[in-house]
Amino acid sequence: MENRFEYKSVRIASSGGCLILDRLLDLSLNKESQEGWQLFTIFPHCCSESSCLVAIFQRETRT
Repeated sequence: MENRFEYKSVRIASSGGCLILDRLLDLSLNKESQEGWQLFTIFPHCCSESSCLVAIFQRETRT
């Protein structure tokens, strides 16, 4: 049987400062991991006057 996946995107924004130093990145990734999501990809995104990271997660579809 073929595996089926579902995907979820999460915007990780910092209120000024570095995401790594603020541990926001770690907290966000760990939260999703606890819910069974696995990081698929992550990339920077700029909109308006702010910038953030967008993380895409995947997990096998739960039936």
